[in-house]
Amino acid sequence: MSPRCLTDSGYVPIDDIYSGEEDTNTLKHWEPVQKHNTEPQFQNRFFKIQRSETAGWGAFAVCNLRRDDLILMEKSLFVADQSSLFRAFETLDSDSKNIALSLHVNELVKPGTPPIQAIWATNCFTRAGLFPIAARFNHACYPAHNVRFYFDHESDCLVLRVRAERVAAGEELRISYGRDRTVAELYMTYGFRCRCGACPGLSDRDVQRLTSQW
Repeated sequence: MSPRCLTDSGYVPIDDIYSGEEDTNTLKHWEPVQKHNTEPQFQNRFFKIQRSETAGWGAFAVCNLRRDDLILMEKSLFVADQSSLFRAFETLDSDSKNIALSLHVNELVKPGTPPIQAIWATNCFTRAGLFPIAARFNHACYPAHNVRFYFDHESDCLVLRVRAERVAAGEELRISYGRDRTVAELYMTYGFRCRCGACPGLSDRDVQRLTSQW
């Protein structure tokens, strides 16, 4: 049986995600990264985090990429669930707390929500982990997203791989925040209007209706 990982679309065999070629595209050749500062910028040989014209910060290819290229293998800042969130956060050192608190917050969260709870709800990934680098990747609706992610239990890392056949240098790298999420759900959960081109998006009237209901 193939090892199985939790992905953005459910449990699938690892072999269905990458080719397994014996090169830098396999997990065993990678050194996992973990964020150690509050600066949003990050760069490796495949992408860099920079300002996006559509949504704050985003990830952009720095070279031509192809399907199944491994572009990020990230250790979580911490892992928790709703019942252990505050305890887990308090165990972090001051630098790690500042990194967590530097992430984007959905402005539509309920007033009075503790900052770390709002950040958690906006940014947590598969396995309820906070991954500050991966959290900078913007969304595109299915099938427009060009990067997929999954959690690899053996390395205890979130892994991002290219989903598209080709991605040109300079192109924004985008993941899906959930295949079945509507644009309304995306707006209410994350606080942005999707402009990926694969969905109808939200009009000003739609936004007014959603916020009035909230």
